[in-house]
Amino acid sequence: MSAWSGLYFSDSLYLWPSAASVTIASGQRLTASMSTAVLLTDGTTFHYSICYRPQGSTDVTSLDNSESLTTTTGSHVTVSYDVATASGALPAGTYSVGLCARTVGAGIYATRVHGWVMVHN
Repeated sequence: MSAWSGLYFSDSLYLWPSAASVTIASGQRLTASMSTAVLLTDGTTFHYSICYRPQGSTDVTSLDNSESLTTTTGSHVTVSYDVATASGALPAGTYSVGLCARTVGAGIYATRVHGWVMVHN
């Protein structure tokens, strides 16, 4: 997965640019694991998950429930998230899959996303 860094702020789910492109056949499953280090600015709530976006769409959808962190002071944290879909949970097609986030507050500074995405039967 490619590197990305900078100040991030979004009040809707945002798929980070390090997303992988995967093609899923009918009945296949998706398993993914990702982590990143972030600096949460004062008073920021950071909701994160693993999401997908169908090719040609701008709609970002979480594959699972999201986790969240809130800070009252600037904090460096490492977050990780794992997800596995049920067989046939996503229709056949090509998707961008990666870490996604939504923030409430001043925002976060993020660096690299490390992880993997696997398509299997």
